[in-house]
Amino acid sequence: MSREFQKDRVELEQRQWQQLKTLGHPVYMHAHYLVYKVADELARAWYEVNAHDNTFYNFYPSMDFFVRREWHQFIMQARACLAAQLGDPLVPESNKKTIHEALVLDRAIPRPDNAGPRPTQH
Repeated sequence: MSREFQKDRVELEQRQWQQLKTLGHPVYMHAHYLVYKVADELARAWYEVNAHDNTFYNFYPSMDFFVRREWHQFIMQARACLAAQLGDPLVPESNKKTIHEALVLDRAIPRPDNAGPRPTQH
């Protein structure tokens, strides 16, 4: 992949990012903020592991670029991690209450058809 192509791709991504911010859209559209933050952290951890591969690193030259583009791929895992914490006896009850509220509110957020599946109810 040529440097010029990479530069053009990064510039396009930055323009799209600025357009979203200008329109007043939050970065974490279609997810509760806590779910978004966990997905963001999962994406960052995944990048750290996979950035050692040259092919991956050539396509995603920076962690921020990767996270901005791919955080939404980690939404389902973020929800699962938060749900698992509800049953963990080491997590304080005050944190469980916050997590529960976030998951309930996240479920209520309207999602477009292309925003991924809605969490299932058990």
